[in-house]
Amino acid sequence: VIAAKGELLKHIPENGICVLNADNVYTRRLDIEACPTVTVGATGDVAIGDVSVSAAGTSFCLTVGGKKRTLKTRLLGAFNATNVALAAALAYELGVDAEDIFGAAERLKPVPHRLELIEGANGTAIIDDSYNANEDGIAVALEVLSTFPGRKIVVTPGLIELGARENEANYAFG
Repeated sequence: VIAAKGELLKHIPENGICVLNADNVYTRRLDIEACPTVTVGATGDVAIGDVSVSAAGTSFCLTVGGKKRTLKTRLLGAFNATNVALAAALAYELGVDAEDIFGAAERLKPVPHRLELIEGANGTAIIDDSYNANEDGIAVALEVLSTFPGRKIVVTPGLIELGARENEANYAFG
């Protein structure tokens, strides 16, 4: 998969741009000299720092085009800071002003069924992550859940379609 994605870079035209997560171990294996590239990450062209996750959402510092701002979003999960930064990097490359990017980032709403916070009866918090179906996603969901106070209940069909690894994966998830 890494090799195939690396091949894509060779086909980006000179006037194109590739936005890559510099903190991703697999991205670092790619030949990024093959095309014009913008990196995102702790030390990227678009920098992310001070990521903090709580039941209220995710806050992080984002630096775009030399402008730095601490953003607060309703999106749950530290990975969303990276997702926002990747989108911010592309938007900036396409000519969107950094201040407009910051404002748009703070207005983002969760995608339905993907760590979507729903207010239940009597102050109950429900995290709808029903679209999730992989081990990494389950780990992130449990990490997010740990930021919430009080009693926690997980309702899940478990991990399916993992073949011979299914029992082991579900045991680890439990």
